[in-house]
Parts: sequence; structure tokens; C-alpha cells
Amino acid sequence: MIDKVFRSNIAGCSPTTNLAEAGALLWKNDCGILPVIDPICKVLGVITDRDIAIALATRNRPAYEVLVREVMSGKLYTCSPTDDAEEALRTMRMRKIRRLPVVDENGILRGMISISDFILAALSKKGRNGALD
Repeated sequence: MIDKVFRSNIAGCSPTTNLAEAGALLWKNDCGILPVIDPICKVLGVITDRDIAIALATRNRPAYEVLVREVMSGKLYTCSPTDDAEEALRTMRMRKIRRLPVVDENGILRGMISISDFILAALSKKGRNGALD
């Protein structure tokens, strides 16, 4: 199960966060993705550093005038803390994404998992048949 692998202490933003603030959150938290959440932490979508770069390159507006809701990813792919690693990795492979929000049965954000998290977990288990628990 991925509950031993995903990171639970992560930054997020709201749909009304502007891109300047979102970019500052990405920088401060040394990450490339922010879950977009509502007031009860339900995940509405995600925004990546690439989404921000493309939005600013294609609009003639400053970052503080463009809201996250205007450019956040429309498709949302998630996984559950109880999913096994193979299932989460299959979703990443099929959807061509490197990170997934981890949500509970109500869609409430519990964390994020990335391909890097799986690699680090696998390296820490080196010599144990290479399988993740």
C-alpha cells in the first residue's frame, strides 16, 4: 500500500490564488505541483510549474492578475492511501503524469505521491526482492 510512501505534509492552494502566489508556494516548498483545494481540503484539481509557465507565456497579463482556476488542470487523477503501488504507478503511466494527489473516500486531500517517492522507497528496501509493501 502507498500509505507508507506518500508525503502528507504538502502545500496547496485555492482556485482564487493568483499565479504569483502559486509560484511562490512552489518555490518555497521545493515542489512542481500544488493540489487545488476547497475550504474543506477537497481536491478540485492541480496546478504545475509548467501550467504556470505556459499560462504566463500565452497571456498578456501579469502573474498576480491570473487566477489558478483559469489554468489548473481540468482532468484530475488521484489515488487512495490504501491503493497498492502497482495501481498508482499504472495510473501515472496510463495518464502520463509523475505525481498524484492522495485522497480519502470523500475526495479530501491526504497527501501527494510521486514517481520519486516510489524510487526512494524501492532504494530503501534494496535487497528485499525489490517489492514495495
